[in-house]
Amino acid sequence: MWKDKKKLSLYDFERAGALQILNYLWENRNKGKIKITDIVKNVKATSETITGAITFLTQNSLTQEEKAQTFPYQHWVWLTPKGEVAAKHLQQFLEALKSN
Repeated sequence: MWKDKKKLSLYDFERAGALQILNYLWENRNKGKIKITDIVKNVKATSETITGAITFLTQNSLTQEEKAQTFPYQHWVWLTPKGEVAAKHLQQFLEALKSN
């Protein structure tokens, strides 16, 4: 789908929610695995958009997911080491936006 032999570009990350998700996971990295319901509550995108963005991030080794096989069917997401590096760089971008 997204992960093929082409090199990822900024265009690939312009999808709704992807950068917000990376930022949210970075800001909450001390919590470990984050419930997808928490992401849906804190990221400005629909749950379908968030699910698609998380799939994209996971397929590109920036996040990992775990889904419970039994009730209650919970879904957790967290940054991989590669995702942590990308999210850390995103923080520099956000800081630059804050400065005059």
